Amino acid sequence: MKYPMKYLAGFLLVVLLALSTNIHARTPIKPGEWNLVSPSGEITAVDVSMLRKNEFYFYAPKHPISGVYTWDGKLFRMTKPDNPRMGGYVWRRDRGHTLMLVEETPVPISGMKLISSKMWRLKK
Repeated sequence: MKYPMKYLAGFLLVVLLALSTNIHARTPIKPGEWNLVSPSGEITAVDVSMLRKNEFYFYAPKHPISGVYTWDGKLFRMTKPDNPRMGGYVWRRDRGHTLMLVEETPVPISGMKLISSKMWRLKK
């Protein structure tokens, strides 16, 4: 059975659009290398990777922010901390390219205050 060309062209367009849309195009942030700057000015490298849709892993060696975060449409909430005592971190996305820490762990960290820390992606 032959199909008219106008139907095939429409079908091919839909297929091409579906193939060109990747999962990263709709993510709230782009995975890669990020810099965390604490209020005291300390800079820490953070590797952000995407685990699945709306779930990310933030990794900074031996840093309390390391763990799995879930994007709820407004905030990144820590759902699985690397250190079980350090849960409670919440990041807000500002202007799409910057994250700001708006809640931190209730566990006191010796001399470390991270609230209002900012994180942004390094461009390559």
